[in-house]
Amino acid sequence: MEVKSIYLDLQKAELNKKGKKSVWKLESEAFKEPLELKIGYDDEDLKLAYREIANIKEALERCDRRLTKLWYDWTRVEEMREEFTNKINNKQDQISELREKIKKQDEEISQLYKVIADAKTMIETQSGTILSMSDSIRNLQKKLSKQPMVYSDKTFISWHESVGLSMIEVPSGEYLVISKYMLCDKNEFVENLDDIVFSKITVNDNCYIPYYQLYWWTDLDKPCATVYWDLVLIPC
Repeated sequence: MEVKSIYLDLQKAELNKKGKKSVWKLESEAFKEPLELKIGYDDEDLKLAYREIANIKEALERCDRRLTKLWYDWTRVEEMREEFTNKINNKQDQISELREKIKKQDEEISQLYKVIADAKTMIETQSGTILSMSDSIRNLQKKLSKQPMVYSDKTFISWHESVGLSMIEVPSGEYLVISKYMLCDKNEFVENLDDIVFSKITVNDNCYIPYYQLYWWTDLDKPCATVYWDLVLIPC
């Protein structure tokens, strides 16, 4: 590059006493002619400029390709971010649904535990009832295995004290006794009437003796009667 010419509207100033060079100043504040600068280029300058322009163009193309790739990558990243955001939102929705399901299942499990506890209590109660019923059934079966026993006879009584009617052999245990008495051939001093008596007894040593007593008017009288008696012993 070569500067061909430069024109300035200048005038020579006074010599600077402190320096050896001449000093020039503008003739006036306004130029009479426009400021002019002519620059010329030679072939080497043009070749160098073309090379620089080519390098700049190549660098710009590289930058453009790089920007294009960066834009593509950024677009892909945005798409992936949106995709992951949607997946996260879906997962959060699924988590919320699962939490609701777990909450409902916990409530159902709590209700089930309550039902199980109530059932257990009922089973325990029923078990006690069943055991009690089993004992009652066993006792009933035991009682049913003992058939009622009936004894009949007659005894003549000529005395005013309690008299043993007979000695009856029965298994030891508790019995409900139904006693029926009917008096025949009695004298005028006997005050007893025909009667049916219910009582509960305990038999020991496999032996039971029923007693009967005549009632009279005075100690001077002697009651006499034949007592017909029927005894029914029911195990209890």
